[in-house]
Amino acid sequence: MAIYIDSESEENYLETILILSTISPFVRGVDIASKLNISRPSVSRAVGLLRDKGLVILEKGAFITLTEEGKRIARKVASYHRVLRSFLVHVAGISQEKADIDACRIEHVVSASTIQGIKSFLKRENVLPGNTIDSSHLPEIRELNESGENYIEHIYMMTQDGKRVRSTDLAKTLEVSRASISRAMDVLCHLGLLERGEKGELILTPAGEEKARGIYARHVVLTGFLEKILGVSPKIAEKDACRIEHMLSEETFNGIRAFWEKHQESS
Repeated sequence: MAIYIDSESEENYLETILILSTISPFVRGVDIASKLNISRPSVSRAVGLLRDKGLVILEKGAFITLTEEGKRIARKVASYHRVLRSFLVHVAGISQEKADIDACRIEHVVSASTIQGIKSFLKRENVLPGNTIDSSHLPEIRELNESGENYIEHIYMMTQDGKRVRSTDLAKTLEVSRASISRAMDVLCHLGLLERGEKGELILTPAGEEKARGIYARHVVLTGFLEKILGVSPKIAEKDACRIEHMLSEETFNGIRAFWEKHQESS
């Protein structure tokens, strides 16, 4: 059976090893498992993949150290985490513990341009990012993943002018294969979010439309926030909003939306 960890999980492992190495120079698999609250066999498999990619070294078969490339990636992720945590605490008004979790979710997908915009924003607000982090979290498993949310959001947007949307239209818009679309539509139908019409058109159920409206509302708020508050270019703001909108907790998003609405009222 093939073993795989996605880039988000991979970066979390590297970040965790970096954090643990500041406490002790001898990092073991059991330490990583305890820190991330996962099984030791899962850690062993992941560390083996990181070793094969040249990101970690196993010394004497037990101690784990980062290679120079592993350190580079881990330090970048950790620096993003510090900036994002300070940003979320300041803007969304959430606790540092909650900000840590949400920062872990978006630190892997946000662009360098948005991070720079956040740094400039924090400087204007006289907020200094923390110097250290001591927590890392693997991504949560959710009922509907990012790609699923992206599909129903695009179906919702494409049907707003009364147009009928078929799988071929969605595949063309999202630049993915029709086979991938077909599999995803089966899952969305199974979840009760989508129905297929008599002529093959894709129809959101009331539950699907409600969920899609919520995702699209997030997109609008986050795009405006990134562009108008952080000074990110419209193209990057659109792209980063698409990535971030699926990952923020409800509490964090509501805090950002409140900040954005207050800004709009005062401008």
